[in-house]
Amino acid sequence: QQVINMMTELKGKGEKMVEEEQKTYATYAEWVDDESKRLGFEIQDGEAKIEELVSYITKAESDATELGHAVEKLDAEIMQLTTEKKEATEIRNEQHDEYLKISKDYGESVDALQRAIQVMS
Repeated sequence: QQVINMMTELKGKGEKMVEEEQKTYATYAEWVDDESKRLGFEIQDGEAKIEELVSYITKAESDATELGHAVEKLDAEIMQLTTEKKEATEIRNEQHDEYLKISKDYGESVDALQRAIQVMS
């Protein structure tokens, strides 16, 4: 009789343990399912973000190339304008030197005429 009682107790304990394990497993399975769904959504969001960033990078590279060409054109224009400015400065300096010579010559001519007028008067 005692053996039967012990066996019955063990059977009851075993059934309780099985029920607890089933509850734990159900909780764990639900958590795994929830985490799988959550991670699935995060992966989708991550992939969408990656596509968005790749598109942004492609556009940025295109803009950088376009702006690089614009800078090259502007650099060429600056070089041309610098050369033209140098040439214009040289011409202006030559014309100024010529003006100074003519002005001095005219000044000397006027002085000579004034002395000649004084001598004749």
